[in-house]
Formats: sequence, structure tokens, C-alpha cells
Amino acid sequence: MNFRNSTVLGRTGLHVSRLGIGSSYGVPSYSIEKAFHEYGINYFFWSLPRRKGMKSAVQHLVQTEREEMDEALRTPDSPTLSAEEMERIKRIGDFIHG
Repeated sequence: MNFRNSTVLGRTGLHVSRLGIGSSYGVPSYSIEKAFHEYGINYFFWSLPRRKGMKSAVQHLVQTEREEMDEALRTPDSPTLSAEEMERIKRIGDFIHG
């Protein structure tokens, strides 16, 4: 399968890779970066639990590849986020609440 062929993510209109990587699998950072660079995986799903490898990879990739990346953040209940946390998320870029 060619993962570089994109698909539209729900109603967001965002074009993402057909395969994404979730934060709870515990994949090492270098594997996530390899998937991005070599296989075109650009969809990252942040849910619970959030593992260190995903955090490190996204922090590194976003420095030079932000326009090519799409992240989805899921929390158990968005009201549990503080106003400060919500502002940090919004500053990252394309924020869609729904």
C-alpha cells in the first residue's frame, strides 16, 4: 500500500496519510520520524496514555515539517483542560473543536 496517497480526515478537510500513528503504542521517536520521512505518515493521534516517543518525535518534526504534519488531540473531556492548556493548543495552529 502506498501510504503517501492521502485521504480526507472526516469533516475537517485535512488531507492526511491513510495510516496514522497513535500516541499510546510506545513506539520509539526514531521510528515515528522514519515513518514520516520514508513512508509519508503525517497523521499523529494524541490520546491517552501519551508516550514519550511520540512527544519527542513530534517536538522534533514540528521544527522543520509543521506544514506537512496533522495532529489530532483527544482528551477524555475537554473541560478538564485548563484555559492555559487550551491556549497552548490553539497556538500550535489549525484548532478544530468538535
